[in-house]
Amino acid sequence: MTLLAAVFLGLVAVYFVYSLVVNRGSRTRAVDAIENVALFIPLMPLALVVFSRRPKARPRQVAGVFLQSVLFALACYYGIREGVFSRQLVSPVHIGIGLAAGHLIFGVSLLVTHRSLRDAATHFVDFGSIWEYIIENPRVLSRFISVGVGEEVIYRVGAQPLLIKYTGMPMVSIVAVALCFALIHEHFFRNGLSQSVEFVGFALLLGFLYYWTGSLILVIVVHAVRNVEIAFLEFLVRIEKAGSEEAAQHEEEYLRGDRVLAMLVAPACGMYTVAFEHAAGGRGVAAADRAPLTASRQRISESL
Repeated sequence: MTLLAAVFLGLVAVYFVYSLVVNRGSRTRAVDAIENVALFIPLMPLALVVFSRRPKARPRQVAGVFLQSVLFALACYYGIREGVFSRQLVSPVHIGIGLAAGHLIFGVSLLVTHRSLRDAATHFVDFGSIWEYIIENPRVLSRFISVGVGEEVIYRVGAQPLLIKYTGMPMVSIVAVALCFALIHEHFFRNGLSQSVEFVGFALLLGFLYYWTGSLILVIVVHAVRNVEIAFLEFLVRIEKAGSEEAAQHEEEYLRGDRVLAMLVAPACGMYTVAFEHAAGGRGVAAADRAPLTASRQRISESL
């Protein structure tokens, strides 16, 4: 094992332990995903922390984003050496398959965790509402694309192939990385047993998809679709609770700290762009166009 590989896997272990300690000690739901989307070099995540409206959380955020930044940089270096960042990153075929597979997988997840064929089917065929939500909330899309890029590069491009290479046991390595991926997420410890098992299954699916296809863009898209559709359901819940779409939109902007990280990543060139967007009061999906939110659908958004 090379020194660089040992350092990377060691840092993954450190971040895993750090996440377990932080997440298991948290009794409230995270409302700011800054640690998940603020990746890349250390200086830019630290700048994001300065803009955060949660000063008490800054030491934890600094540690988290610094570790993720280093891990992402090392994973990118390894990915470049292995030729991961190829033309397949912009393959329309892989992107299309990822979109279809991501929506199908999320529909199955709803069915498995909530055992309601009606609610799962209703969401599965609700293409128009989901598309409208994405079009009118592009910052949500950019946010979760960045999350997908960061996490898939670290765990699928970096950790998984290195473990497979140095252990010679692909199945064991995929399972180990999937468990690590699941356990670093705070919601894993808040969810019930069925939701936690489903999330581990999703992590395993991402690992096997990458192992079988070698397509980074495929797993990024599947990952991003899941996150966007969860955000869509959460937005519907906020509309129901707030009583109007405008109030729900203001609440969403407040939870984001009135700023969103938008990242455009070109891994092959080693370049990225980070831009800050302040809330512009844009309109979301019209509440009048939504069907009444059922109690089951609310449980879906709160548990996934």
